[in-house]
Amino acid sequence: MWAALVALTPVLRRAWRRSRWRAAAAVVALPLVIDALRFGAGLDDLAWANVLLAWTVPFGAGVAYATDQSDGRRARPNAWAPLAGAAVAALAAAALLIAVGPYPASLVGMPGAEISNLAPPTAPVVLHAVAMVCLALAVRRPLARWAAGRGRPVVQAAARRSMTVYLWHLTAMFAVVGIVLLGLGQRLPAAWTADWWAGRPVWFGAYLLVLLGLVAVFGRFETSRAGSEQGAAPTGRATGR
Repeated sequence: MWAALVALTPVLRRAWRRSRWRAAAAVVALPLVIDALRFGAGLDDLAWANVLLAWTVPFGAGVAYATDQSDGRRARPNAWAPLAGAAVAALAAAALLIAVGPYPASLVGMPGAEISNLAPPTAPVVLHAVAMVCLALAVRRPLARWAAGRGRPVVQAAARRSMTVYLWHLTAMFAVVGIVLLGLGQRLPAAWTADWWAGRPVWFGAYLLVLLGLVAVFGRFETSRAGSEQGAAPTGRATGR
């Protein structure tokens, strides 16, 4: 999937430069149309096109942002208000579809659900992606100032272990669930119940503790790689490469 999205990058760049927001609207609308045909006309097989089309939405937003940066275009300083409004509108539309449509409340597959919002991706997932992109762009300026100032140590620490966290975060979750189910013989609370919500802090705290242990064990490989790359740079300059 990633290879297919990367292959689409030149097309998305040209479309953004040529048509801007009309191109963005088309990228968002296409998976929504596919989803409407899936549930409105019973074209279930067509829905698998959204495996590519739905993820093109956030990927295309990133391409558009990077294109503007490389072209020297800067976002308007007061653009946060319409972006925040668009995020709220997209989330409200997703909630409405879940309330009146065939979609489950969870954006990931849950046991017992008739369909999954991710296999293939559905309209609520697309709208959620739009909302997250708009929200990220709305808070980009103050977040960038914080990251360059008081938050710099936090950002640097997270960046040094970003790949380790990415590779091991699901392992931490599976380890905790496995210990509870197999080691302690407990059952998981039913999703969306009061017990399920009340237990979220405990579960996520346990995930974090296990993840920190995994990062402590495996993070050194990320450090050694970064150090070797930094150490190789002066050699390259010295040889004139």
